Amino acid sequence: MEVRCTACECDPDFVEVCVHDNGPGISPEQACRIFDRFYRVAEASTDHPGGLGLGLYISRELAKAHGGDLSLTSKLGQGSTFRFTLPIFSLARMVLPIMSPVNLATGSVALITLKIPDKPNCSAVDLARYLRSVRTEVKRCTYKISDLVLPVLHVAELARMVHIVAFADDEGVNAIIKRIDQHLSANVELQPLEGRFEISGQVLDCSTANTKLPDEAARNVAYQLSLLIGLTAGVGGNNESGKEQNTGYRGQQGTPHGTHHQA
Repeated sequence: MEVRCTACECDPDFVEVCVHDNGPGISPEQACRIFDRFYRVAEASTDHPGGLGLGLYISRELAKAHGGDLSLTSKLGQGSTFRFTLPIFSLARMVLPIMSPVNLATGSVALITLKIPDKPNCSAVDLARYLRSVRTEVKRCTYKISDLVLPVLHVAELARMVHIVAFADDEGVNAIIKRIDQHLSANVELQPLEGRFEISGQVLDCSTANTKLPDEAARNVAYQLSLLIGLTAGVGGNNESGKEQNTGYRGQQGTPHGTHHQA
């Protein structure tokens, strides 16, 4: 069996993973149905009971759920090749929709981060569900035309964080932080039993958005975001040239715990 992973020639925003075997192959008639639910190529023998015919169906549905696809090419007597595609994580592509001329004219982009406290007795499933609920509430505090809530970043240090990209200056960052703080404080179900939410905001270098070309602005903003978030190897989440504001609250009642400003 051979497994290969390459960039898609037809679309640079996707990678393609190929799994090739040297088995007996699959006939065209069977290949047309192999991804159907409960379909099996051949009846299982008594010594080797088969499955329910759901494996490939579920695999393709998972690939599609991630924005890709799963396909098969096979010839009898020459083996089979399964190919699935997945989109490449691209901050530039994510922020491009909010790189409008009106937003770019503001010349100021900020990264706002909400950090969720540790939940030592929470299972991975429950934590993921809780994080989705928090992201949903955070989205209610943003504007679709100028703000973007990034997807969960599945990196150990970032898994408990929600990141918001916003066209806002220092005053606007403070307003967004206050809005998120008040909104989460009013939601009793989301209050952490221990610890506190920590909300911070950092304004990027204004020159990153000082361009009339959305694609170029998206690349520049994405690069600075990767530095601030810590997606670039060896780079932490803080930038000495930025301005940062933090606020947090503790307990079920969401009482303010304090605010500090750091230049």
